[in-house]
Amino acid sequence: MNRNKQYKKYSIYGILVVLLFTSAVVITNYVIDKQTLVPMTKLKVGLIDGSVKASLPQFYDTKVISKNFVSNATQVDEEHGTAVAYTIMKHSPLAKVDTLYSASVMENGFVSQDKLLQALNWFEEKHVSLINISLNMPRPTKEIKNKLTQLTKNGAVIVLSMGNNNYFKNEPLKIKGVVQVGTQKEYAVVEKIKPIQSIDLSGAKKKYEGISFNTARQTGRYVSEWYSYKNIRLP
Repeated sequence: MNRNKQYKKYSIYGILVVLLFTSAVVITNYVIDKQTLVPMTKLKVGLIDGSVKASLPQFYDTKVISKNFVSNATQVDEEHGTAVAYTIMKHSPLAKVDTLYSASVMENGFVSQDKLLQALNWFEEKHVSLINISLNMPRPTKEIKNKLTQLTKNGAVIVLSMGNNNYFKNEPLKIKGVVQVGTQKEYAVVEKIKPIQSIDLSGAKKKYEGISFNTARQTGRYVSEWYSYKNIRLP
C-alpha cells in the first residue's frame, strides 16, 4: 500500500516535471517566434550609402553589384560607403558576404527622399533581404514609410541609422522589421558613439565615429546570425 502511494507520488511529480518542461519550451519558442522574422531562404545584403570602392583587396572575395543614383558624388561620399561596407564585412565573423548590392545615393553626405526611394525600389526588384542604411537620411515621407513597410512584409530586415544628431528623436518608426540604431533609449538598438576601425579609400586602416558605423556593425552581426540560424531575430 505504501509502495503504491509512493509510486503514485513519484508519478505525479514526473507528470508535473514534464508539464513544466513542455511549458518552458512552448513559452521559449513563443518568445523567439515573436522576436524572429520569417526565416530567410536566401540572404542578400544591400547597402544604401556612398559608392563602394570594390577594387580594394578587402573586397576581392565579394561580388559588388552597384547602381549609381546620383551625379555629384564626392570622394568623401565614396569613402563613407567603402568604410561602411567593410565594417559590415568585418563584423560578420561567422560568414563572409559573397555578394553586396550597393546603391550609391549620397551627395556631399546627404541623400534626397527621391533618391532613397529609387534605391529602395531597386532593392525590392532584386529581392535584397538585409538592407543597411547608414547615412543622414531625410525625414521619411509617406511613400518611403510605405516602401519600408512593404519591404519588411516581403521578409526583409532594414537596419537604419538614426543619425548622430538623432534626426527622428520625436518620431521613431514603428515598423516591424526596421531596426533603428541610435543613442536614444526609444530605438531598437541603443549604442554609444565610439571609434570603430574600418578602411579608407586606399585600403588603409582608419577609425571612424558615428552611428553609421554602429549600424553597419549591427548589420554584420545579422549576417553571422543568418548563417547560423537561417533567420534574423529582431530586438
